Amino acid sequence: MTEIILNTNNIQDIKKYGGRYKKTSKKGLFDEDVYMKKKNGKKLFIYKLAKDFYCISRRRGSYSINAYLEAEDIESSNGWIFYKGWMNWQKYDSVSAKILREPEPQPKPESTDEDDENKPAKHVVVYSKYHNINGGYSLGNGVYFNAEDNMYLYYKSCKWFISNNPNSSRFFMCSDFTEENSPENADWTKSGLVVKRHQGTINDISLEEQNDLFCDKDFDANNDSLGELVQQEVSWIRGSRLQPSDSYMTLFHYVEPNDIMQGALGDCWLLAALSSIAEFPKYFQDKIFKTNKISENGKYDISLYDASISDWITVTIDDRIPCNKKTRWFETPRPLFAQPNENELYILLLEKAFAKVAGSYSKLSGGYPALAWLTLTGCEELAFWHKNKNLWEKRHIAIEKTKKDPFNFQNMWLYGSHIKNNDKDLFNYMKICDENNYLVSAAICGEVMEARRSDGLVERHAYSVICVFEKDDLKLVQLRNPWGNDVEWNGEWCDNCKNWKNMPKLRRELEHNKDDDGLFWMSWEDFSNIFDDIQICAINMKKT
Repeated sequence: MTEIILNTNNIQDIKKYGGRYKKTSKKGLFDEDVYMKKKNGKKLFIYKLAKDFYCISRRRGSYSINAYLEAEDIESSNGWIFYKGWMNWQKYDSVSAKILREPEPQPKPESTDEDDENKPAKHVVVYSKYHNINGGYSLGNGVYFNAEDNMYLYYKSCKWFISNNPNSSRFFMCSDFTEENSPENADWTKSGLVVKRHQGTINDISLEEQNDLFCDKDFDANNDSLGELVQQEVSWIRGSRLQPSDSYMTLFHYVEPNDIMQGALGDCWLLAALSSIAEFPKYFQDKIFKTNKISENGKYDISLYDASISDWITVTIDDRIPCNKKTRWFETPRPLFAQPNENELYILLLEKAFAKVAGSYSKLSGGYPALAWLTLTGCEELAFWHKNKNLWEKRHIAIEKTKKDPFNFQNMWLYGSHIKNNDKDLFNYMKICDENNYLVSAAICGEVMEARRSDGLVERHAYSVICVFEKDDLKLVQLRNPWGNDVEWNGEWCDNCKNWKNMPKLRRELEHNKDDDGLFWMSWEDFSNIFDDIQICAINMKKT
């Protein structure tokens, strides 16, 4: 057993403590296994402070802790208790830890560049805001050297140092005191650096060495599959090779809306649709993916709804993903289009399946969330609300016309109705949609695709509507930008709004946080004044 997963069930306040913790080489005070998670240079440890008392802390063995479990067995269902601030501790019965058994060892290809994790890394990558320090360092004669910036990384006097001269007493950065024989295991927090071991070879990841894996000749790794809008040089990389340097790829981890971030392609409509469905974690695993784990031969079968025959079809793809061309050996291959959160592959594969049925990746540039929901759920009850002056007019999607070309996601046929709602009535309807777990998205009209506004919103850009909330006279709407970054609403009820500080009970009830994750709240009044279009798929996702 080398790892544990702490499942925080995507609870925003404690989400940062969840995930994979790797077993360290040193035992704890009670001869227990000690586990560590390291992300963005910050560490968290799980260990015992008493025989039946596990805890989480930022320092191994510290009595200053962030959470604890009163149990002798780390997999106990007793529930973890987390520190909430101001001497306040809260128990979460749903939080639990699970031990991961060691997978069967896979044969490693012969390579002169192979890296043994028990020995000093042959290559490390230093992440720094200083360009002359940031980059790749290779080991030679006991010293790491960054040829691009003529910089050295070396061990001396119980510290790791970075300098332009390993024989000089002057240096730019250093680690804390350490006995670690490889620099990525040292603590660089005070220097503001992140140092990671570079896995595998320093050569580009080539598809030539993967000819024994499945290749989908109907949607090949070539320019035809990319389409006419993609003009840059591309590397096609197997999805299983896209993992962060401290992890490995998995098909699903904990499915959540934050898994989905947009890349270079203008397919926010698709990613907003996927983000909405990700609110119901089991759906993709149970309904969409026939291949429900990482495929050893790179072949995946995915179920999509073909409206032209009113039935589900199986779309077979391989896991060759278009990525930005690497220009330096230490760069991590980065998908050109959808960006997964951490090490989950399912988003990239879903986007590729949509690109295949559409004809190319370029044909995903611009589209409608409702058409994505039709393809993913089979629900043909789709509605489109458009604001005209002070009233919202309901339009229906002409499903019979859509069925003639169901995978043309860039065109949507609509016909009008006599149904009109004012802002108050539409809010009540939106609440019903939320209570029934319908899929909802919203957009702002504009002249230019994805034009940024001064209020932090983006025109002609699809947002997922996550929650509709009403309490007393307060009406709020929660949305998510599929870019998954800090491009968020900056008006009233935004992440930094003083209302959250002034209303702590509401903040806890809505599990509000300030992460730059594209998720934000705004008042219904602001929403209805700014947004022009709302798309709804009337399917109860909790009953699917």
